[in-house]
Amino acid sequence: MIPSIVKEYKKMKSKDVEIILPSHDSTEEAAKDYIKSIRAKFPTMMDADENARKLPGYTPVSGIPQAVIVDKNGNVIKQGHGSIVLEWKTLCP
Repeated sequence: MIPSIVKEYKKMKSKDVEIILPSHDSTEEAAKDYIKSIRAKFPTMMDADENARKLPGYTPVSGIPQAVIVDKNGNVIKQGHGSIVLEWKTLCP
């Protein structure tokens, strides 16, 4: 799933849409290392981080990989299994 997310992210970036991958890694450093290892450019955050809870519409992660699609104002458009990234064109006019 991750290679598909990385591919779609490149298309999303020019459309004022962002994805965030909440992480279940044991540390923030481990999460950043993973994102770096897959050569992804999208942001990640620890699911338990207080910043995650500040995203309007965000709910705790229920599966892996989890993705959050947000608009240019930081509002959550949709959150769920990473496969939702493949639907971004229908979710983001």
